[in-house]
Amino acid sequence: VDYVAAISRLATAASPRAEELLEQDLPAAHERLNQQLKRDRKAIETLGNQADNTLVLALLVPLMFFALISVMVVRRVLGSLNTIMTGIKSYAAGNFKHKVVIEGDDEFSDAAAQINLMADQRRMALNELQQLNATLESKVEERTAELSTSRESLAEAQRIAKVGSWTLDLATNTLTWSDEVFRIFEIDQQRFGARYEAFLDLIHPDDRDMVNQAYQQSLQTHRPYLITHRLRLPDGRIKHVEERC
Repeated sequence: VDYVAAISRLATAASPRAEELLEQDLPAAHERLNQQLKRDRKAIETLGNQADNTLVLALLVPLMFFALISVMVVRRVLGSLNTIMTGIKSYAAGNFKHKVVIEGDDEFSDAAAQINLMADQRRMALNELQQLNATLESKVEERTAELSTSRESLAEAQRIAKVGSWTLDLATNTLTWSDEVFRIFEIDQQRFGARYEAFLDLIHPDDRDMVNQAYQQSLQTHRPYLITHRLRLPDGRIKHVEERC
């Protein structure tokens, strides 16, 4: 709006003198009006900048809040995962007494509870296994002592009766004699070859074929045999023995 022209028209209509006065003050009034417009424009720009700053601040506060929440969530997740991994490593090392402690009521606390439950079950199973092993070892020791006593009793009974026992492993051709057989044959256990051929060498030469045939026939027919034969002792003496299989 051309305020100056409007005022001029009003003044002309009112008084010619007023028009003259108005023409004299017109430049000054125009300058004052321009300055006022500049001040108003600057004030509007200032208000606009303040409004922009307020809008930025209004947007920044929620963003900062969400960022803070995100940091807290990440720290919670990483802390919980680290606690769980520490527990798993401890269990892998055999320490089932370790407890995974995660406070709260979420997936991580549930996972910690499950891990602790499995650790407790594993610990109880290991305790039961250790108890069973201890019981088994005790029974083995008792049985070993009984067998040792039985062997001693058998060896004593064979010594009194002058009866020995022997076994022959057909796969390895290894001959095993009781102590009394060595006494009957009057040979040293350390010097005996512990093989079937070594046994035949101890038999009188005239009886070897008979003993070998009886033994071989027993293997083929799976029937026991009873035979009496002679032994030729190192000093030349002859001893008669009865052998059964």
